[in-house]
Amino acid sequence: TLEQVKNVVEDYEFPECKLYNISVFESDNYDVLKFDVKGKNLFKVNNELRELPYTSNFDEYHPHATIAYLKKGTAQKYINRFKKFSIRLEPKYIIYSLPDKTEYKIRIKENE
Repeated sequence: TLEQVKNVVEDYEFPECKLYNISVFESDNYDVLKFDVKGKNLFKVNNELRELPYTSNFDEYHPHATIAYLKKGTAQKYINRFKKFSIRLEPKYIIYSLPDKTEYKIRIKENE
């Protein structure tokens, strides 16, 4: 439930994260352009959230930020252009999405 997710997330701070290593996840219908993400507590929170009932098509947790869904075969030109690009940011909230695509914005703990 939304409350269960909030209860896990509210205990953690997420200081500066780094988006780096632009890459592509290829699906049958499109390319997913993404950055890998490094940041404190990402794996800890994921481990706690995995204790809740959930559905996933992926065995491993790989923190990433989706940039765009692109026409199949078009991602490589962006990867070439931005391969040395990185971004530092301090997250303020997470998005919790339900299977019906309803989304909830959850504020996260401010860094002290």
